[in-house]
Amino acid sequence: RLGYVAQTLNSNDSQYGFTELGGDRRALSVREPSRNDFDGGSATLSGDLGWARLKIDSAVQSHDLARRYDATLAAADFGGAGPTAYDESDSIEAWVNEATLSSRPDRRLRWLAGIFAASSVHDRHGLMATVTPGASLYETVRQDRTREVAVYGQVSWALTDRLRITAGGRFFGLDVETRASASQGDTPSDALDADRQDSGFAPKFVAEYTLRDNVLLYLQASEGYRPGGFNAGAVLGRPYGEEDGPQPHRRFRSDELVNYEAGARVHMLDDALALRLTLFRIDWRSIQSDRIGTDGLPFTGNIGNAENLGLEAEAAWIGGPWRLDANFTFQDPDLDAPDPGFPLPAERDLSGISNFTANLALRRSFTVASWPAWVSGSLGHLSPSDLTFSSTQSSAMGDYWTSNLAMGMEGPTWTLSARIDNPLGQRGDTFAYGNPFLVGRVDVTTPQRPPSLAIQISRRF
Repeated sequence: RLGYVAQTLNSNDSQYGFTELGGDRRALSVREPSRNDFDGGSATLSGDLGWARLKIDSAVQSHDLARRYDATLAAADFGGAGPTAYDESDSIEAWVNEATLSSRPDRRLRWLAGIFAASSVHDRHGLMATVTPGASLYETVRQDRTREVAVYGQVSWALTDRLRITAGGRFFGLDVETRASASQGDTPSDALDADRQDSGFAPKFVAEYTLRDNVLLYLQASEGYRPGGFNAGAVLGRPYGEEDGPQPHRRFRSDELVNYEAGARVHMLDDALALRLTLFRIDWRSIQSDRIGTDGLPFTGNIGNAENLGLEAEAAWIGGPWRLDANFTFQDPDLDAPDPGFPLPAERDLSGISNFTANLALRRSFTVASWPAWVSGSLGHLSPSDLTFSSTQSSAMGDYWTSNLAMGMEGPTWTLSARIDNPLGQRGDTFAYGNPFLVGRVDVTTPQRPPSLAIQISRRF
């Protein structure tokens, strides 16, 4: 199987407003256009060897991004004045390969083994310059080369007709090379030529028990790992600190996440009603967090350890032409041990995570002139959250309702559908961020799109 995908996104400006101007207005000196180009090719070879299934995947990806920010309010920190723009571009090339062997699915003892290899190059360039005249205030160039290899596998054994145990893991090795430099005007402000290696083992365990033919109980534990790296691009007079001092540090550490789940899946009323309930606990150690410095430049910091306890529930009911779907998530993510180099109050919520989300959707099927047709609607709610990790400021967002109405009909070759998003006209803040050089200077909001209509016509041939 061969595949290719290409996508180009262009925007003439960004989409946030100033809270103090009502949320749908702002005062900038420079427009903020952006471009996002992506393309990639893939090839998959799969087949049945009789005693096992073989699958080999290979993919090549290319991703180019370019964006402009209004940096006027931060120009003085870099020795400039007047309308100022920060232009940033990224070019990412990646090659990913994976091969797996798996046993036949009808065996009492099932197994899977795989090998993974990936290589990527990420080039980034940033330039801050006054608009008139075009004088360079700050420039940074960075390249990251990453190579990763891993072997993994799992074994699943049905101890009885009702109990199945699955255990597995992943051994990995990673090498990262970073080359970077920065300057202010004609004066170098930072330089880096470094590399680091990471390796480790991430285990997985699952136990499934069929209580009755329509009730499945399960326990699961798994681990995730993210390697550390380097910060680069410091300005004059603000070098990166040592690991025992205030952040940002030159190096940021790896972080590790362990997830525990206990849940149940139930089918009732002759499979007309399906229910899923999950309790989870997440232990996250030495969390990596992408932050914005007081000068508007990004860095990655380790903010400490956190714990998240939560509950997820889903229900789906089908009764003749009707279908009802409902789900909700409740969680309580607490930063219980802040990192000494990034002082924060303990027992505070993790940024960007809502404590409660819920959604309800209803769909009705019927026929129009022998063509299958349907109408649907949904209503959801997202509770408040905070964008920033700071002991001195807060950027609240969320706390809004979502809604949509849709209808469509399908013929032998043609499909026609229409959808209205946000018919309730809600104006909640979906993201309290829009420009790194405004953080700590201006409160911004990205409001929900106003009611909008989309019509789609498609044909199969």
